[in-house]
Amino acid sequence: MNNQNQKNIPMAMLYWGLAVSYMALLFFLSSQGGHSLPQMAHGTDKLVHLLAYIPLAAFFYHAFHKSGIRKYKFIMVFLIVCLYGLSDEIHQYFVPGRDASFGDVVADSLGALIGCTGAGYAELKTRFT
Repeated sequence: MNNQNQKNIPMAMLYWGLAVSYMALLFFLSSQGGHSLPQMAHGTDKLVHLLAYIPLAAFFYHAFHKSGIRKYKFIMVFLIVCLYGLSDEIHQYFVPGRDASFGDVVADSLGALIGCTGAGYAELKTRFT
């Protein structure tokens, strides 16, 4: 293992920890019954979903990168986050007072795309500066 890879191990562990912890937070929040959620204007929940999935994608992107996983990183992270969003909606179907929504999956996926793109841009910017 070269010196650069050894330096990346703590950062990789940090990003993997952030990704898994953030997934746990999203799962906890989606487990809350519909009665305990604040009322939002129509369509606002889609924005919340989009914004919630941006950091998840960024955490996974950086975790992959710091772990030395470079090939197909963007598509793998995008798919993992989209599948997590889909599984979250399926989970919500079984939570009293909540429902599953295809629109939420689309918003989650758009958040994943933005998060991957932003993390990729940040990676390129640091590489060439």
